[in-house]
Amino acid sequence: LVTKRFTNGADAELVANLYTATAREVIGGASMLKFGGLQWGVAELVELCAWLPHCQKLRTLSLVGNRIGDGGIRALAAVAASGGLQQLCDLNIGSNVISDRGGRALLKAIEAGHFPAMTKLETHGNRDLSELMRTRLREALRALDRERAARARVRTSSGNSLSRSL
Repeated sequence: LVTKRFTNGADAELVANLYTATAREVIGGASMLKFGGLQWGVAELVELCAWLPHCQKLRTLSLVGNRIGDGGIRALAAVAASGGLQQLCDLNIGSNVISDRGGRALLKAIEAGHFPAMTKLETHGNRDLSELMRTRLREALRALDRERAARARVRTSSGNSLSRSL
C-alpha cells in the first residue's frame, strides 16, 4: 500500500489502517488457509507467521509444495510456542525442503504441548527429513492423542460422579 497513490495522499494512512483492520478480521475468522505450490521460502513463511496469531479459528494450514526450509518451520513453532495456533488440527508441510533440524523444532513444539489440537501432520516429500524424524513426529502426535483421550475420560468421569452425587 505504501507504493499506491490515494487521491491527494492525505488519506493514505487512513486507507492503510482500514486495510490492516480488514485483513485482521478476515484472516482471524479463517478456519483453513492453503498456500500450496506458491514457491514460498522462509521469508514468506516468516511474514505469514506475523499474521498467524490473529488466526484464532485456524484448524487447517497447508503449505505443501513450496521451498520452506528449517527456518520457516522454526518460525511456525515459535508462533505455536507463543500461544498461536491453539486450534490447528491439520498441518501439511509436505514437499518442501525441511530437514531433521526443522523436524526437531516441530517435535519440540508438539511435545511441549504448543499444538494441543493437532491430529494430522503431513511431511511427505521432504527429502532431508529422515524416516526416524518422521517416526518421532508420528509418535509425538499419537502421545498427544492419548493425552487428549485421557483428559476427555477424566472430564466425563468427573461429570458422571458429580451427577450421581446430586
